[in-house]
Amino acid sequence: MERMIFLRREAEKIVRELFQPEGAAAAAGSVRVVADLRTDGDHYVLEIELPGVAAADVQVYALGDALVVEGQKRPRLPPETRPAYERAERDYGAFRRVFDLPGPADLSKTAAYLRNGLLCLRVPRIVDRRGRARKIHVELTPDEGKVELVPDEGAG
Repeated sequence: MERMIFLRREAEKIVRELFQPEGAAAAAGSVRVVADLRTDGDHYVLEIELPGVAAADVQVYALGDALVVEGQKRPRLPPETRPAYERAERDYGAFRRVFDLPGPADLSKTAAYLRNGLLCLRVPRIVDRRGRARKIHVELTPDEGKVELVPDEGAG
């Protein structure tokens, strides 16, 4: 069963990559985004380093069973006032990462906050996909459970 889930996720990842907009792959790689993923009780916690990125420049959304984080890291100064640097090592531009979680999760209840350059996403885990058992009351038929036998017409 785990192998089937893994294969399904890999297939979904391939489909996402095939249908992403033209040029998005190149733009997505212009800023390196690093992340840590851990399990914390009944949540998955995804911590993503986004130094210098404003909350207004980040979008997080669910796509199938994955979380997508994309946005823009803008230079601190506009181009016309930027000095001529002797060395410029910081990256600016678009970024996009797709994160597959290690197990089932309720992506609709994801909580996100950005503080001091760290985007933290808390996603509730679904521990048992089958849910809780609940009793269903079974009633008798209106004629108090009497069963009428109907002869088989093919017998003879």
